[in-house]
Amino acid sequence: MNIVLSLLWIFVFLVLTKANVKYKICVVTSNGSNDKTRDHCPPLNIDKSSQVECVFATDKLHCLRKILNGEADFGVFQAEEISYATQWDDYLSITNEIRLFEDENFDYNMVVLINEDAGIKNLNDLKGKRLCHPGFYRGEPGNGWSNLISQYFERIIVPQKCDPQLSLIENQLKSLSQFFDESCKPGQWDPDPDMDNILKDKYPNLCANCKNPSKCNDNDQFWGRQGALQCLSDCFGDISWARLSDVKIHFKGDSTNACSKISFLCPDGTLQSMDTPNPCIWVSRPWPAVITRNSTSLNIQRMINYVNTAKELKNATSWQWALNNLLQYYSEPISSNIIRSPKEYIFSAPGYRKAEEKGQLCKDRGYSMCIETITALKKCQALSDISISYGIQPKLNCILTPNCAKKLKDGEVDMMVLDADKIAFFKRNYGVSKPVLYATSLYHHLYRKMSAVMLTKNVVGDLQQLKGKKACFPLYDGYVWNSFLITLKLENIELFPNNNTMKNFFKESCAILSSNQNAIAECDFDDNLPEDSNKNGMWIETQTLRCIIEGGGDVAFINSLHINQYLDILRSPLNLPNNFDIHNFSTVCNRKFHTSVDCPLSWSYYGHILAKPNISSISKKEMTSLLLNMDMTFGRKTKLNNNLLPPVFSMYGPFDDFADPIFPADTEKLETIKQLKEHRTPVSPQYESYIHILNDLKPTVSSSVSIMPFSLLQLLILFNLLFKYCI
Repeated sequence: MNIVLSLLWIFVFLVLTKANVKYKICVVTSNGSNDKTRDHCPPLNIDKSSQVECVFATDKLHCLRKILNGEADFGVFQAEEISYATQWDDYLSITNEIRLFEDENFDYNMVVLINEDAGIKNLNDLKGKRLCHPGFYRGEPGNGWSNLISQYFERIIVPQKCDPQLSLIENQLKSLSQFFDESCKPGQWDPDPDMDNILKDKYPNLCANCKNPSKCNDNDQFWGRQGALQCLSDCFGDISWARLSDVKIHFKGDSTNACSKISFLCPDGTLQSMDTPNPCIWVSRPWPAVITRNSTSLNIQRMINYVNTAKELKNATSWQWALNNLLQYYSEPISSNIIRSPKEYIFSAPGYRKAEEKGQLCKDRGYSMCIETITALKKCQALSDISISYGIQPKLNCILTPNCAKKLKDGEVDMMVLDADKIAFFKRNYGVSKPVLYATSLYHHLYRKMSAVMLTKNVVGDLQQLKGKKACFPLYDGYVWNSFLITLKLENIELFPNNNTMKNFFKESCAILSSNQNAIAECDFDDNLPEDSNKNGMWIETQTLRCIIEGGGDVAFINSLHINQYLDILRSPLNLPNNFDIHNFSTVCNRKFHTSVDCPLSWSYYGHILAKPNISSISKKEMTSLLLNMDMTFGRKTKLNNNLLPPVFSMYGPFDDFADPIFPADTEKLETIKQLKEHRTPVSPQYESYIHILNDLKPTVSSSVSIMPFSLLQLLILFNLLFKYCI
């Protein structure tokens, strides 16, 4: 039979070759050592007989969108991604599973173990017993451990509360605390560290049987898959929620431990001995699988079936070998003659449909995020939907409107993301709204900064000498524009700066984007940069730097940290030599000297997450936890992605090959104000702290006022240095 199948696949392969069909597999690159695309995509293009080529995406959901719109034909997806794809059930198909063990029907199976001495004979006996739970896990998405499966057992057994005065997380913990006796469920319960400590103080019995109850974190001996089994076998619990494969390793077929006999507890309330050949399963996670469009599903399946048995697999330079390696992230593709829809595939796993149903607690509870563009709406909806697939709650609702600031002020939406460029406009027109979270960098040494950058050959000695020069700004009334006005005030160059100050101070100036042509005209360039130049949100400052390279400008107000990246974009269009780099530029400082080293005049966080004015304390905390949970799951963890699997969804960064439509450029992390206070910040003035001086209504004085020997800004810098290093 196998010989017949092999001959059939060879015949199909010959047909495909003659038809000159080339299918596109969607792959995601990474900067880590596990990037398979680096080695295996080139052979697909080099081999003339290859039937496949690589199409690249930023994350797995981007791959799904490429498959749906025809830019790609197929790709490999994890269970949660397949669940997400069920919304296009009429257009997509599952062709082949990617299994680690060909004879195992599912990735893993979850079971419940009980200590027979605890008197557990059925499900009704579970109340008041001690639970050993693997705990909350802060891992990478795609690793197979999500809230849906982690919390499945307790959501089936424990009556769930839905108290509107409590967050969903606290409702769940309160239900557990009242149902079980002293137990161990370690890890970070709430992504907000402050709320996590409050909850652990409030429900101490859920940490009481951990090895270190006062910490109850992911360093506990009873945390994790093996820890929950150790908790049971060391007599600290009566019930354990575990993977069947881990149970077989931990107990090695022996049902007796230091406490008593261990048995399986089944969903119907019956018990099974540890030596039963087919233990009862509560929920199973499906294997990763290949997704393609319906129109190409049969051909893709036949091609993969052929590749599985092709003799060319012995040749490490063949396209068949390369494709096989791209398909097997950590497993092997298996041959199949069944084509199913994503929903049919997901729901074939025992308990998975129920896990999704039980994963949505208090379904009427959700928080609305206001966005202003169609692209932002698409990204917001993708974030909301994939979060549901991972059991992240409550639901994020995406609201499209042309004026989010007004909607927020009127209390019609719960939150919005405010870029640093829009802070001044927002405060001027809608008042002050204290952020609930800040958009910042991963390691807290990167902030949005504004520097006065000049070509080194033209650089001046200080800010006063910029008077009469031609200035280039990214945006009228944005962070950079207003930061320079603030700098003029702090340096006593202008006592009451306003928009007319720019006309008086500079000979002429321009902005890449200007909504007020009377205040400043837009810079004029003969041609545009390549379309992908704004992929990382750098287009506007790249054009600002261009203004002093070829646009006749003298000084560009930009973030000097990115100069080399700006030059990489400009190098080809402007025919810049390879040795033209950051060393050709210098920054004008506020302390009577200039340097090629970064010398910012101000700094800011990349953006703020603002809540509506009348939001309740409970809702504010829950909304914060929701966003931090999403950040922990889909945000950036490290600068280099060394994970085995590619990212599922990129919360920050490009979306569909365009700049992030929701979060400000360079955002890598969301943090609370308390978390931010733990980190050292730049010495230069913080933009948000001084923006109020722009609202001074006193008349503008002449720009000819000389710089005082020791300016307010210099006093501020000295004070900060004394505070940081002498106290």
